[in-house]
Amino acid sequence: MSEPAPIASSAASPAQAQAPAPGPGAAAAPGADATPLLELRGIAAGYGSMQVLWDIDLSVAAGECVVILGANGAGKSTLLRVALGLVPAMQGSVWLRGEDVSQLRTDRRVARGIGFMTEVGVFPELSVRENLLLGAYRLGAKQARANLERTYAAFPLTAQFRSRPAGSLSGGQRKLVGVAKVLMGDPSLVVMDEPSSGLSPVAVHEVVEVLRGVEQSDVSLLIAEQNTAFLGLAQRAIVIEGGHRRFEGTVDALRDDAALKRAYFGIE
Repeated sequence: MSEPAPIASSAASPAQAQAPAPGPGAAAAPGADATPLLELRGIAAGYGSMQVLWDIDLSVAAGECVVILGANGAGKSTLLRVALGLVPAMQGSVWLRGEDVSQLRTDRRVARGIGFMTEVGVFPELSVRENLLLGAYRLGAKQARANLERTYAAFPLTAQFRSRPAGSLSGGQRKLVGVAKVLMGDPSLVVMDEPSSGLSPVAVHEVVEVLRGVEQSDVSLLIAEQNTAFLGLAQRAIVIEGGHRRFEGTVDALRDDAALKRAYFGIE
């Protein structure tokens, strides 16, 4: 689905749209702590009797960006939902900062510093301001107001369109509001499901550049995607095919894998 206009027509340029300064829960720089911020161990999962993931390991360090790459139906979204507690694991465990949180509800995991952005990213019927405040629901009123002003400054389109229903914005603008909304909660880790979904190539580029600013603020990113443009943000990548981990390593190593290069980059 193409966009009616580039995001830049009503939002700041990528250089201007820097992420807000990290809040109290923000992550430290990579390597500052040997314990992963998030770790999934031997995850098997599915829906009812239908298994869609087998023995998946994944870790995200503080300040790191990891991209989960795979086609539709590969199991990427299911893996994110296991990490968040939205889908129970059939086997395996989920760890946050060295604590086994496998039995914790989703809200308890969010309270420990995880923010989640769905494919849609926003509640279309709510105003931009209402969406942003929902992102800070677990914070006190004073902190939420401070984060709102910080977000208006960092993402000018949110201030410009604060009273408009989020559903009235272009697809790319909605995604930027979605990014701003999740950052309102001062997360250490932002988990994103297909942020490129429904966007034009121009809008994808704008979103990637905004996320580059988020990455520079030391917030960790875990992104499930089909679009290889997001690999430009990543230190590491994981490829899932048919519910199995096909590859895990650096982005450079991924590009050096001949079979994966053909599959994902269209290069012989």
